[in-house]
Order: sequence, then C-alpha cells, then structure tokens
Amino acid sequence: MKFIALITILFSLSAHAEQSCLEKLTNDYERESRTFEFNADHVTDRDFGRDTLAFSFQAVRKALTTVGCHPKLDVNFSKSPLGGSDNLCREIIPGRHSSMVCYIESNLGYWVVSQGTVNNVVVTYYRWD
Repeated sequence: MKFIALITILFSLSAHAEQSCLEKLTNDYERESRTFEFNADHVTDRDFGRDTLAFSFQAVRKALTTVGCHPKLDVNFSKSPLGGSDNLCREIIPGRHSSMVCYIESNLGYWVVSQGTVNNVVVTYYRWD
C-alpha cells in the first residue's frame, strides 16, 4: 500500500513539474511559441564536431535552463503526445551545411534549432496543440 502511495506522489510531482515548465515556456500560456538566441560557444563546453543533433539537444537544454526549467526532470525527449519522439537534422539546401535545421520532439512541444554562420544558435519552441 505504501508503494502505491509513493508511486502516486511521484507521478503527481512529475506532472506538476511538467506543468510548471510549460507555464514558463509559454509565459503562463500567453504564447504558443518562443525563440531563444545564444552564442554557440556558450551552449556547451563540449565539442560535438559534426554531430548537429547532439549539439541541438544541448541548445534546447540551454533554452530550458534559461526560463527556469530543469532539462532532465521537467522534459522527456523520448516521448511526445503522439507516442515516441522523432528527432532529425536535415540540410534544407542539400550540400550547404549552413542550411542545417534540426527538429526535436518532447512531451512539452517541439523544437527547431538552426545555427548561423556567425556562431549564433536559434532555438524555437512550439507548444503542442
């Protein structure tokens, strides 16, 4: 019986944390999307080389931290309302690496990440409908 009570409390806390993060991302539901811009050197100390998706995940985590969310507790990158999450990066113009855009899904919404040629990273969050 204590085990069931503990599980219920943990799920409740998790749902509250998720809701709180969603409120922070949407400015108390006043926005459907939000854009962040960072210097790429300030996103992470780690060098991801050409692993654009791994770098994009770090940029999304930086955006989450910026609004006061905890990237590992508040957001689940392996689940979306549609089931499992889809994440991928593609060059919009084949052969032009500067046209690379990444799409990342999470339980709170989806993210589009692009990196400019002047070392800036733009992260845009969109809330699920």
